[in-house]
Amino acid sequence: MKTILIPTDFTVSSLNLVRDLLERLDNEEIHIILAHGVMLSSSISDLLFFSKEKLLAELNNNEFESAIHILYNKYQSKINRIQLDLVYSANTNYLNNYLEANNISKIYLPNTTSFNSSHKRSINLITALRKTMVPFEDLEWKETPNLEKNTITDLFFRKK
Repeated sequence: MKTILIPTDFTVSSLNLVRDLLERLDNEEIHIILAHGVMLSSSISDLLFFSKEKLLAELNNNEFESAIHILYNKYQSKINRIQLDLVYSANTNYLNNYLEANNISKIYLPNTTSFNSSHKRSINLITALRKTMVPFEDLEWKETPNLEKNTITDLFFRKK
């Protein structure tokens, strides 16, 4: 089973990358890590009370969670697991260590330079992930112009 990484900004439209990838795969089962970059505070008190789960809950939303469940149901033969994770730096050495520790075999990136900033401490991982030792592939990033943003319709009713 392969483990792949796809950056996310916790919008439903960012899951189009996952859907497009799953449609291209044969019957290969994969573990998907949806990673979001955040810069940690330098305040000791902030670090003492930092909670990864709490920050993930802040970033996540009902539409995004529902869209992930729909992807699970539609592509259950191809998905072993979808995991949400935070990456705390865009430093290449840090990213290489993160990718190795999580056994990432490939990175799938949008063919754009950035996503929306989901949080005040969000950082752009896309450019930095291109510089790592793990092979990457660009997937076409298409915005949905006439649909309401961050809804499930954004995932399944856009033109390919």
